[in-house]
Amino acid sequence: MTNIKINSERKGSNPGGYCLVESSPKGHFDAYLKFCSQSRLSPSHPFKPIHQPVYEAVALSLAERFGLHVPRFFVLVNGEDVSFDQTEIQRSKQMSERMPFYLVSKVVKLKTDYESPLLKDMMVNDKFYRDLLMVGDVSGRRQNFGMVEFPHPHVLYIDLGCSFVDAHENFISQRKDVSKLTRDKKGLEKRGLRKSIKNAARYLNTRALITAHDVPYQKDILEFPEILASIRSMNIPTLNAGKIPLDSILCNSEITEIENLLTLNFQRTIRAYKRKGTDLEKKVLKV
Repeated sequence: MTNIKINSERKGSNPGGYCLVESSPKGHFDAYLKFCSQSRLSPSHPFKPIHQPVYEAVALSLAERFGLHVPRFFVLVNGEDVSFDQTEIQRSKQMSERMPFYLVSKVVKLKTDYESPLLKDMMVNDKFYRDLLMVGDVSGRRQNFGMVEFPHPHVLYIDLGCSFVDAHENFISQRKDVSKLTRDKKGLEKRGLRKSIKNAARYLNTRALITAHDVPYQKDILEFPEILASIRSMNIPTLNAGKIPLDSILCNSEITEIENLLTLNFQRTIRAYKRKGTDLEKKVLKV
């Protein structure tokens, strides 16, 4: 059984709040829980608001694979083994107990010197990886990141957000620089999209990513085609159901949209950094 004891009224821009997780497989810990139920995307768009926690879990899984640090996170799969403990006031603040999925992340409290030159350098170094994942600007939002000193200094992204959709006030939407990759102004699939994806895939076939891991022996080299191919077979960590295959939750059109967004953005980001004259030799290899 998994019990979620809500400890606060709504926090942040989406329904949800701080809670105590009491889970037989995962133990007891303080966490932040959130969900989304409505959409401002075109009706033809494959992304569904109830799947926002899953999209965010995909983005966080990729961030970890790329070498960025995030708190422990899970998707909570609602069912008979899940119970919620909250007041009527909390329920009235849009804390629904009927959503199929929630994102649960462990609460982390850090004392950070945001003027630290080391922290600023690490944020600059990580930006390329955040841009690859279409992460919104976190550098100016101190509540979203901090620095962990031990056992070695690194940035912890307390709230990295979701790469593929934004969620605000219980609605999912997309930033213009994300939506224009695959969609026209009406939200419909762009003409020539397949050709653009084919060209981007050809470009990425000869490139590999050197991960951002801060410990040298943890660094890895990931070929971009392999990264993209791994999306469909990705396993999502859940709070109460182990790891479950992404394609058992999302439909084919949703996964294809994620793959297309990443394919086009990987190419766009690498080219943009090369145009700036940025030295990418320690981040991207030609293979």
